[in-house]
Amino acid sequence: MKRDDRVRQIEQVAAEMFFTNGYHGTGLREIARAVGVRPASLYHHFASKQDLLFSVLGHTVDDLLAGAEEVLGSQTDPRGQLTGLVCRFVLLVSARQREGAVGDIELRSLEPDNRKVLVDKRDRYQRCYEDVIERGVAGGVFSVVDAKLSTYAILGMCNQVSLWYRPGGARTIDDIAAAYAIMARRIVGDAEAA
Repeated sequence: MKRDDRVRQIEQVAAEMFFTNGYHGTGLREIARAVGVRPASLYHHFASKQDLLFSVLGHTVDDLLAGAEEVLGSQTDPRGQLTGLVCRFVLLVSARQREGAVGDIELRSLEPDNRKVLVDKRDRYQRCYEDVIERGVAGGVFSVVDAKLSTYAILGMCNQVSLWYRPGGARTIDDIAAAYAIMARRIVGDAEAA
């Protein structure tokens, strides 16, 4: 198995175990056993359980930021940007349900320096939404009083998808993402949100 594949496998198993047992209730030995490697092999990839948690959460927020940058670079109008941001977020949290839930629950378990790095990245991601909403208000596309509060509502709504979505349900994830984008546009007062 290639190094990147092994790292991703370890992160996925760790996310599942952190979700089920909590960060403090999960040991590296249990993670190693679940992955099918010796505990010493984990140290080849991660110096500590803290580094593993930081990696699990960091990859998710890094991918959110990369997706946001791609959307903002490819869409020019606030309506299209907000739609793209919401769809990308919903698709990512549905594909990484455990990582998203662990991020909400275990951010507090990070050491202060690690937590600061991730909180700064999370704040940058949130700022992408606020900027789009503010530009939409300035351009007369959106009608909302508080861009930050609207951002919290949209992100909270989208983040919850990780808790209830199940593949093979009544609606595809693409349908859900499109519906959430319309709801997000309604939150910001887009008169053209169907």
